[in-house]
Amino acid sequence: MTYTALLAGTGKQLLHFDEPVAVFQQDATTIQTGDIEVNTLLLKQGEELVCLVSIDTLYASTNVRDAVLKLLPAESGIKTENLILVASHSHNAPVLDDTKPYLCKCNPAYKDNATKVIAQTVIEAINALEPVTIHFGMDANNLGINRRALTWGRTGIIPVRKYKMIPNPSGPVDQLLRSWQLRNSQDKHIAVLWSFGCHPVAYPKVNAIHPDYVGDVRAQLRKNIGRELPVLFFPGFLGNIRPALFGKPTNLKDLFYFAAHGQIFKKPTIAGYNEFCQSLYQSLKKSLDNSHKLTIEGLKLARTTVALKTLLKSPLPGSLELFALSGIGKQLFLMASAEVLVEYESLLKPHLDLTDETIVPIGCVNSVFGYLPVDKQLKEGGYEVDLFMPWFSLGGNEFYDHIEHEVIDPWVAIARRSREPQAIKQQDGESII
Repeated sequence: MTYTALLAGTGKQLLHFDEPVAVFQQDATTIQTGDIEVNTLLLKQGEELVCLVSIDTLYASTNVRDAVLKLLPAESGIKTENLILVASHSHNAPVLDDTKPYLCKCNPAYKDNATKVIAQTVIEAINALEPVTIHFGMDANNLGINRRALTWGRTGIIPVRKYKMIPNPSGPVDQLLRSWQLRNSQDKHIAVLWSFGCHPVAYPKVNAIHPDYVGDVRAQLRKNIGRELPVLFFPGFLGNIRPALFGKPTNLKDLFYFAAHGQIFKKPTIAGYNEFCQSLYQSLKKSLDNSHKLTIEGLKLARTTVALKTLLKSPLPGSLELFALSGIGKQLFLMASAEVLVEYESLLKPHLDLTDETIVPIGCVNSVFGYLPVDKQLKEGGYEVDLFMPWFSLGGNEFYDHIEHEVIDPWVAIARRSREPQAIKQQDGESII
């Protein structure tokens, strides 16, 4: 089968702050210590179109996506099913989702302005389409660590074993940093994409606007490749993974966990943070230096939704969005509107005959409803299972005892269909592109 050339266009804009905005669990601030950006990539092959928007934000939302769509030319071909907003999940970046006020309050004026800026980058990308090649590389590092561990806690005054947010060196983690270079017919970079499955919670200043390691690695990359280069970051399945940055005890609780586990999570010094970012950049550089060209055959995006009422016991409107993008080499980009726990990688791989090189896990797209644990963890409890609920405006809710099949079955189904030669437009009322 003969395929048409892959076309790509990019856009890049800064987000500005005309008034104070809040960051994660902090009051509104005007202190800005790093650029907050929107970086957009439009991919087109034949009739197939995919628009990926990487935003420095704690969370994006489908409301913003729908508002962006209204600002785009009708003839663009961009619609609900192929416009995907990917939040960096940087905890020092403002939120674009007004449904989680306990985590971070959304400034309406900032949200409206960001919507216009996102639309502007998409229009830039539409107007910049040109033939490209894609080069993929990866590098393993030890910069992320599992944050779920069984330890002692209390229920009232009774000591009990609980899963806490503490370092778990033996827990599963995706150590791979993945990268993609897009080059035009003159072999010039037009964009770099990279993915890493680790919470961006390393930046040490809590009440400041900053994109965390996402922005500082981006800045270092631009120094070496090009200052105006669009750089898109895709968070992996980072639900239970955070930076391997540790500190010393500062109170009795810290001392207890430090004595029990030898490590505790603490915000690093600026020097420690900069060292972490430099190590992460070096891993990215290795992946770029060792990249190889991918064959683009039949770019295809598939989407489906899972009603939240099938995952959560209390009836709740809304849905979990699932995407599968194929045709970029043998890779399968599996995206979800949740903070997906890393165990889903090992669950999905055998169903789709995937390897570390061919699976591309991406979380935090569009409207994130909360965390997505696996069945085993539902019995264990912990922040990613039930304690997160009140913070995400889901107080009083809980997962059903078995949810894996409700997620994996439809995800695998659309992934398999995305690999078929002919697109399927409808399946059980859901859009398949």
